Amino acid sequence: MDQQPGIYLEVDFERCTGHGRCYGVTPELFGADEAGMPVLLIDGPIPADMRASCRTAVDSCPEFAITIGRRQQRAPCERVITYLH
Repeated sequence: MDQQPGIYLEVDFERCTGHGRCYGVTPELFGADEAGMPVLLIDGPIPADMRASCRTAVDSCPEFAITIGRRQQRAPCERVITYLH
């Protein structure tokens, strides 16, 4: 069993202004709601074969609202996100 934490996408909706570039360039990861805001289509860790698409989504966001992170389970009710650089 793989003990490495998964790679996750995070969207900061306080920064996001709905440009739509994320779902325009990576429709396999993002959709849009009725207001044009992004909806992440993957619930859980991003599969290894989609990680290049994650970087494309991050790089396409003019508001820097999308980040890639690793989640580690610390306690039953506590999650910590360590951002990758």
